[in-house]
Amino acid sequence: MRVNKFFFTLIFTLVFILISIPGYSQKDSFRIRKLVVFYSPACHNCLQIEKELLPQIEKKFKDKIYIEYRDITDMENYKLMLGLQEKYGPDVKIVLPVFYFEGKLLNGQADIRRELEAMIANSLNKL
Repeated sequence: MRVNKFFFTLIFTLVFILISIPGYSQKDSFRIRKLVVFYSPACHNCLQIEKELLPQIEKKFKDKIYIEYRDITDMENYKLMLGLQEKYGPDVKIVLPVFYFEGKLLNGQADIRRELEAMIANSLNKL
């Protein structure tokens, strides 16, 4: 009886390990990505986008992205935004809100609804 229990436990453990291995090789594709939104509390366009568009983006890309809001009235956030602009988008003008996702910048002058969704989808599809 003990031998049967031992073999059952051994087989169960081996099956569990074999099922788990493919998950480890693909774990990066399941990592939740961060969308950074640089905004100012005095920016009407920022508040409107936060209220109307970003909940839709969160819903559409649920479990794939999360949104991190960075108030640029905090000097550290402002410096971070300028550093990202210098590295990833020197040709992108700072017009709030500014979005950063996976090495790409998008500013408030763009057709944000269409371009933000495309930027996120394209980045996620490259995984």
